[in-house]
Amino acid sequence: MKTLFRSALLVAVLAGAACADPILLTFTGPGSGVAGTSVTLLATATNTTGAELPLDALGLTLISPFVDYDDSAFFTQWPLQLDASGPGSEYGPAAIFSVLIPLGTPAGLYSGNVVNLLGGGNLLTSQTFDIEVAAAAVPEPATGMLLATAMLMIAAVRTGRSR
Repeated sequence: MKTLFRSALLVAVLAGAACADPILLTFTGPGSGVAGTSVTLLATATNTTGAELPLDALGLTLISPFVDYDDSAFFTQWPLQLDASGPGSEYGPAAIFSVLIPLGTPAGLYSGNVVNLLGGGNLLTSQTFDIEVAAAAVPEPATGMLLATAMLMIAAVRTGRSR
């Protein structure tokens, strides 16, 4: 009897682990930007079921240092539902949300951010995404020197004219 119970329990656990999310959310790549800017992430949503699925809400869990996001693209551009099959069963790639990269954020890849897509009061999918912070472009020293020299020349010409 114990063996039968354990076998049934194992089958139930494995069956639960094998269940796929009703929606497959695929990002086009990591969001990328420099500190002090906003990065927009693009995604494609695919209905993996034989039923029409509503797209109601979006929830984000961001890792530090990211705290501010804008999900208005999801509510203004995305469809209210994905059809069961055919052309309406997939949407994207399209902007889904934007994340602000705070000033002073060091360059690097920040993994472990999570987006939850909800519909009809149910969690349709939970997907991780990355944000890549690029190093800010720094002008070459020669460019700065050229600019300083030009300003000194203009000042010298004006000083000579005033005399």
